[in-house]
Amino acid sequence: MELKKLEDIFKVLGNESRLKILSLLLKKNYCGEELAQMLNLSSATISHHMKKLEDAGLVIARKEQYYTYYFVNDQILSELNLSEVLKTQGLRDEEVDKWHSEYQQKIIKDFFDSQGKLKSIPSQRKKREVILQKIVEAFEPNRRYSEQEVNLILARFHDDFCTLRRELIGYKLMERKDGHYWRVITEINRSKEEFTLEDLIRVMKAERDKLKPDEKVKKIASYHRIQNSPGIDAAINEMANELSKYGITTQIKCFKSDDRTFYQDYLAPGGWLAHKGQLRLKETGEVLADYEINPIQLIQRSCSTDGKEELEVYVVDDLEQVLKEKPDLTGKILLTDQNVHKIKDLVHDPLGARGIIFDGMRPVPGRNLEEMKDARQYTSFWWSGDEKRTFGFVISPALGKRLRDQIRAGKQVKVECEVEAQFLDQPLKVLHARIPGKTDENLLMVAHICHPYPSVNDNASGAGAAVEVMQFLNRMIQEKKIPRPDRGIELLLVPEFSGTFAFLDHYLETGNYLAGINLDMVGENQDKCGSTLQVVAPPISLPGLTGDLLYYILKQVTDEDKIRLKKVPFMGGSDHAILSDPTVGIPCPMLIQQPDRYYHTDQDTLDKLDPIILKDVTVATAIYLYYLANAHLAEVQEIMEIYKQGFLEMVKSQIEEVLQRAQEENLPNNVFAYCNRWVIKISDCYIQAIDYFKKYIKADEFNYFQKLNAEWQKSYQVERSKLMKEMNKALRELVKVKPELAKNMCQRNLSQLERKLTQLVPERKYWGFSTLTQKRHLVEKKRLIDLWRIIEKDNLDIPVLAQYWADGQRNLFEIMELVELETGQREVEFIYDFFRFLKDVGSIELHERRKNRRLDS
Repeated sequence: MELKKLEDIFKVLGNESRLKILSLLLKKNYCGEELAQMLNLSSATISHHMKKLEDAGLVIARKEQYYTYYFVNDQILSELNLSEVLKTQGLRDEEVDKWHSEYQQKIIKDFFDSQGKLKSIPSQRKKREVILQKIVEAFEPNRRYSEQEVNLILARFHDDFCTLRRELIGYKLMERKDGHYWRVITEINRSKEEFTLEDLIRVMKAERDKLKPDEKVKKIASYHRIQNSPGIDAAINEMANELSKYGITTQIKCFKSDDRTFYQDYLAPGGWLAHKGQLRLKETGEVLADYEINPIQLIQRSCSTDGKEELEVYVVDDLEQVLKEKPDLTGKILLTDQNVHKIKDLVHDPLGARGIIFDGMRPVPGRNLEEMKDARQYTSFWWSGDEKRTFGFVISPALGKRLRDQIRAGKQVKVECEVEAQFLDQPLKVLHARIPGKTDENLLMVAHICHPYPSVNDNASGAGAAVEVMQFLNRMIQEKKIPRPDRGIELLLVPEFSGTFAFLDHYLETGNYLAGINLDMVGENQDKCGSTLQVVAPPISLPGLTGDLLYYILKQVTDEDKIRLKKVPFMGGSDHAILSDPTVGIPCPMLIQQPDRYYHTDQDTLDKLDPIILKDVTVATAIYLYYLANAHLAEVQEIMEIYKQGFLEMVKSQIEEVLQRAQEENLPNNVFAYCNRWVIKISDCYIQAIDYFKKYIKADEFNYFQKLNAEWQKSYQVERSKLMKEMNKALRELVKVKPELAKNMCQRNLSQLERKLTQLVPERKYWGFSTLTQKRHLVEKKRLIDLWRIIEKDNLDIPVLAQYWADGQRNLFEIMELVELETGQREVEFIYDFFRFLKDVGSIELHERRKNRRLDS
């Protein structure tokens, strides 16, 4: 901007009245008469000020009937960063609201008689709008009226009911279609057909019995769906045909994938196909594992053997003892229940072993290991570049125990191994389908379609339900039961993680995605699997409110007496962890059934599927996507009512947790300071998340949204204060019993390692999280034991959450404290080691700085 122009602007702003005028116009457009009344100035004075502001380009005048309305020039104010400053000038919101109320009451008094009859219809636009807003209150929200009913109601106010009816439509206080009228239930003009959330739930639930997601699940589960294999390609092709025959735009995207290509910081797996895999006891010929009978009995991505190989079984139980003794394992195959890559890195490769037999069974809540002793756990190798490859088999814990007992008794156990497999040069395939909207904005549904045969609930159930959602929505639109959405709705069926990274690497910038949903393991029969249907919320670093909306919808759709349902904090482990990364910025709740006692085993079969729950998930997901695809201000207002209840529940939960921690006396500083800081920090993130819905607001709704936003945030803070008052009362009672908790009123001194954390600032080089497992080959061999200690950290969410908080500004100490607030775990050493390894493998930069900056209290 030229200096002369700047000089003119700042001269004009050097006047208190003009600053107040701009402040008012930032909130709403006013005519000169209204500004004069609100500021207690004459019309001539207002005209003088408006001429100055208009000449400086700060306001734009527009003639509407008898009045000239004024609008701020947002472009100039934005260039000069003046909007936020001006909002603090002029009349307070309460004063403006009071003036509006008094103005409206005066007009109502002037134009209505004592019987509520309209004396005359105002000719002036502003007064007419006030009168119409009063009249429209006679119509019930969410009710359809015939034209005759409308006329009868309007005739109570004035004989010229035809004019009133036309004006109500013209002012968009009512809408009309097919001879029916209804009240628009928002103060903001609406121009589209719409359902309230309750309407949408009612309409969608009525279609529930027509849905058949279980049929898609059965088709998908019939394939052996290893990532980047002919089996998963066949499943993707079949689902593409399912979608295409219903007229849904569907494409199969192909991406380079060769164990060397990275999408951001995630390695895409090479193609693989097995033809044979058999493990026999040499002495008796007993078959211990056979890929052709049960594909899970081969460790996926195994390489071929040299024909039929005879090997001696060597047990690896005490890893430390093996590493200490360093036996020669040439000609041996290792029997272990530990992570196969860990055993390969630390024992197999350095000590010359030939292959691996895995007999482990992952502990899962509700899983009785004795009952699962004959099951086999899905296990796979994941190769990196030119890494030395091997083969392996999966046997049951019962078989493993039998072999171990023989070996411990001094018997030499030999086996015959034969594997025929090939590594393929083929692309990674992702199914992409889209129901178009009226804009270029989109909602994204993702479900991974991979895992070995049968893997019904994990995750043929999520992929099948997702395909059914698309068919369901498309049919409802074609049958005109719901209108075409404002925003597009897209589906991705992917190889887990790798497909999502590859797709977003190509389409994130152009996708314009506002929110997502991830369907993973949604079809469990809860009685058989011991599962609960869970809504996993997005992380606190990117809350987005979408989890609360999804949870509310599910409660309306499901029968709470028959289905266990709950909302839980963020946990990773699936594709939503990519979308919900703040560097990607797509708030994405996950629907999942956990725990599942048959998770990742060959007993995840069709008899564990519940078609009723699957239908409920399909209906709820369709409602969630369609509602957000049409969400503007009125819908955001509905969501905020839902969110408030979720917010209060979250604050209560946080208070319960900090009170529990206070009783354990394991706090880094004074109990009052710690507990209050904890609750405020976490809840502030949720309050600030309201800003997320700016993306959904139309231009003509935005000023009103900003006003509502401020009101919402203030009311949330008030409600939080009430709850925290009760918390502090409980803390005072606790201190009476344990006075030592009130000591140490200042923060304790930092340890040497904590001080080191304050001096290190990580800078992420890629969007989406990084994983150390895929870059093990870049780590020095002498450091592999330390690396595996980090990889096998019990809480697998901490590495992901820590990366989410790394914004290039926060130091490691701040990140560590934020992760502690989110998980309740204080991991000083882990955070330091984890980020040092990320730096060593090239995933981040780690900058040193001298000044320490503690997390705000």
